[in-house]
Amino acid sequence: VTSNVSRAIQERLPVDIVRIDTPTGRISEARLTVGQRLTESLILYYEANLGADEDQNTNGVRLQYEILRNLTVDGRVGDAGVGAIDLLWKFRF
Repeated sequence: VTSNVSRAIQERLPVDIVRIDTPTGRISEARLTVGQRLTESLILYYEANLGADEDQNTNGVRLQYEILRNLTVDGRVGDAGVGAIDLLWKFRF
């Protein structure tokens, strides 16, 4: 069901990425992620977390920048003031 909703949203909005996660299977705890690729290596995301606790972000933005094919910087911040910057190294074997 969530894949059908994601596809319907993506067809109607000018975005590259639509993802709906329901970790517990309940829609009241769903997480919506909408993203747009700005350049070949930069993606901007909006994230809505319906089941957020008081100390978690309900709404947030995220930037993901691919420095190299296997090295990415991922930064996020939200309305609860919770944020992070991560340096991700991918190693495939």
